[in-house]
This record gives sequence, structure tokens and C-alpha cells, in this order.
Amino acid sequence: MLLLAAPALPSRTLAAADEAASVSFAGVKEFDAAGGGVVDGATILHRGAEGVAYTFSTRDLQRAAPYTNWWVTFNNPEACTTPCACSDVDFENAAVDIGVFLATGRVSNGFGQAEFAAEIDYGELPDGRDQVPFAPAFASPIEPGAEIHLIVRAHGPRLFGAALEAQLTQFNGGCPPHPVDSLDGCIDVQFSVHRSPQCKAGDDDDDDD
Repeated sequence: MLLLAAPALPSRTLAAADEAASVSFAGVKEFDAAGGGVVDGATILHRGAEGVAYTFSTRDLQRAAPYTNWWVTFNNPEACTTPCACSDVDFENAAVDIGVFLATGRVSNGFGQAEFAAEIDYGELPDGRDQVPFAPAFASPIEPGAEIHLIVRAHGPRLFGAALEAQLTQFNGGCPPHPVDSLDGCIDVQFSVHRSPQCKAGDDDDDDD
């Protein structure tokens, strides 16, 4: 999970040759707390017969700072308040069947840019400390028809050694000593949305998470 160099394209993207595979593209936006703007970035999500994989290219991050990516999966998007266009209000609805868990982490470069990549099988969850942070409430693995939101989370200025590893692998890694829910510490800063291939509503990047 500890990524400092440019990531390789996830191997599951090779499933594009599979008849069951599909590929979607989406833009990147900032959460309101981080400015609410549109980021010059993009994500590519591959859905295969066995699981999903993505790449996430972004910028407008702090320079040489630690960030994590998180899967937020809405496995029953038709049950969302706005069917097939899920958002944070749907976390109160158990019928949506939501999962929140770690995808990967890395340190941005000296220009505030980062390239993330991760993959996971259907039915799989990470098992590290603080990697399924809201279990058991939001611990559902990805299902093939899920709406998937990819989240970039900040972890404050870079630490070192075991503290840096925590910043790149845990939901609140690095906080403390950095504050939670603060632009100086652990806070969600960017997101990208991939609608379910089983139901289409609006653009892929027009909703907050």
C-alpha cells in the first residue's frame, strides 16, 4: 500500500478484453471545505468479471504531502434519495448498502500532483488498522453494479518512518499530531464519481459525496 513512486496501471485493467468488462471516465472536484472547485484531473475506472481497478490523476494538492484514496461504494444506487445519483445524504439509508474502505496512498510530488492506482476484487475488504474506518455500519464490499466514489483524503504535512506509513494507510493517519477535519490535517479534499453501469443519471462528476 505504501506508494512513493509513480504507480503502475492496475493489472485488472487487462480485463478490458473480457466481455463482462466496462470502462468509465470521470472528472475530479474539490469538496466544499477544500474550495469546491473543479480540478484539472481525471479518473478511469475499469469493471471486470472479478473486480474493479482505477487510475486517479490529480493536482492542486499540497506539495510533497501524504494523501490516501478511499473507495466509497453505493451497492444499491437505485435506493438512493436521487436514484442512481448517490450523495452523502444516503449514508442514513441502510438499504443503499454502503462501503467505505482504503484503496491506496502516496505522497504528492513537488508540484502538488499525484497519480493513484488501485484494484480490488468483488467481495474483498482491506484488513489493516483503520482501513475500514466506519465498520460495521459501512463495511460492504464492492458489488458489480455499485456506484463508486473515489475520494482523496489529506493527512497534513509529511511525517517520517512509521508515522508516514500511517499517513498513507489509515483513515486518520497522522492525526494527531495534525488536527482532524482541518485543511492542516486529516480531511477529504477531492472526489470523482462513477455511476453504476446498470442505471445512468446525469454526468459522472457532478455530485458531491
